[in-house]
Amino acid sequence: GNIDYCASAEELKALLENEYGQVNKVDLVEDKRSPGSGRSKGYGFVTFDSPRSAADAINASPSVILRGRTLRIRTGNPKKFQHRPSTKMEAPMMSF
Repeated sequence: GNIDYCASAEELKALLENEYGQVNKVDLVEDKRSPGSGRSKGYGFVTFDSPRSAADAINASPSVILRGRTLRIRTGNPKKFQHRPSTKMEAPMMSF
């Protein structure tokens, strides 16, 4: 969690790949109250290419900073977010 509302998925992906390894997918959860604005709710999900990269990012928290904000990174819960199935380790960025 704690992603700047105006940060893009591309920014987050570039930051994480530069530090921790290949990122396959970044999904920032959009604020439905502002459709089409691109504004996020301040959290999202990242799927890394390897479980090791995901673990490295999780272990680095709270030192991951984007746009001056310290990101909270945890392991994703596919059961809680069934619309985002994955067999890979996921690191929720904002609230990952």
